[in-house]
Formats: sequence, structure tokens, C-alpha cells
Amino acid sequence: MLKLLFCLLTLNFCSCFNVTDVKMLNENILDLMSNANQRNESVQMIRMIALYSGGMCGNRLCMEQRNTEEHVWKIGKDIYDFGKPEFLEFDFDLENKSAKFNWNEEDKIFFNNIISDANSAWNDFEKIFAKVKHKYLSSQKS
Repeated sequence: MLKLLFCLLTLNFCSCFNVTDVKMLNENILDLMSNANQRNESVQMIRMIALYSGGMCGNRLCMEQRNTEEHVWKIGKDIYDFGKPEFLEFDFDLENKSAKFNWNEEDKIFFNNIISDANSAWNDFEKIFAKVKHKYLSSQKS
């Protein structure tokens, strides 16, 4: 599982997500958080959350480049305008779902860590976007 997550994260550092990717992942993750009842669905949910984190870190890295291209700025703006994905604020019933997913304590901790990483990915993106936005808007005035 860790090798798979590492591969997903590594792949996503090489490219940027767009707002359609974020919306699609958000919808799919929310659906699984709400309706999943089997362990294999929980694995799929965790993979999608990790994919989101990796993609958002990729966006952040693209935006941190010294000469951020205009299309990267527009992608970031679209994602920022969409806002924090709802799955990050979802009231996930960990005890009920962990029983359905047959999770042990380590699985619960891992899930909490994955959600925490996804929140950090959003927060880091937000901070970088604010810096890039200021720089981009300042350069447009010149």
C-alpha cells in the first residue's frame, strides 16, 4: 500500500491538477465517505485522498516556480475559486465506518493521517496561491 501511495504522489508532483480533477475527486471521495460499506471501497477512498494530496502538492510546486506561467496561474485560480473541497470538512463517522471496513486501530490512524495530509495540501496551496496572486496581479499593472 505504501509503495502505491508513493507512486501516486510521485506521479502527481510532475503535473498539475485542474479544477475538473479536484471536483471529480471531491465528488467521488464524498460518495465513498457517505456510502461505502466494504473494505475495498475504503481502500479506493484512501487512494483518492492520497491522489488529491499529491496533485495539490504538484500544483503548489508548479506555482512556486520563479517564472510561473499564466496557465498555471489560471489553473490555481480556478481551484482557489472552487474552494476547499467538501470532503475535507465532511463529518466522517470513523467508528461506524471502521467497523464496516473492518479497520483496526492502525487503519484508523492511517486514515486520520491521510485526511490531515490532504488538509495540509490544501492549506499549503492556499498560502502559495495568495503569494502568486499578489505577484501576478502586480505584474499585470506594470
